[in-house]
Amino acid sequence: MFEDGPQWRYDLHNPQAPPGCDTCVDDYRTFYAFNAGLAPGSRIAVLDSEDDWTLDATSFYKYTAGLEALQPELDGLANVRYHIANGNKHVLLKHPLDSTETDVVRPGEEPKLLSDFLGAMQSDDAAWASESCLGP
Repeated sequence: MFEDGPQWRYDLHNPQAPPGCDTCVDDYRTFYAFNAGLAPGSRIAVLDSEDDWTLDATSFYKYTAGLEALQPELDGLANVRYHIANGNKHVLLKHPLDSTETDVVRPGEEPKLLSDFLGAMQSDDAAWASESCLGP
């Protein structure tokens, strides 16, 4: 991990960038656009929580700030949507999909369930949209 954001966590894993992604090692955010370009007809879901405690604790990097900056970049990718849940979970899919552990909750709005988000993705629902507990 580097001070300016979550990069390769351990050198011992011998990280390899995908062939053709010359920027992936230097900037993890370019993985999203690279992968979206490999599968332009597919749908890609990015799942995370606002305060991923594992990344905060191991990197001393405030992960939420990175997510807020990443959202506009993901918004520019036609086949990518994100679900950024409240809380500090590191792995959302280890919880039941209709669990309050994976909800996106914003003041004055109904909670958005991970199960609904993934269901809309898989059914090719035209209304499939990004959901985030972070601003704006």
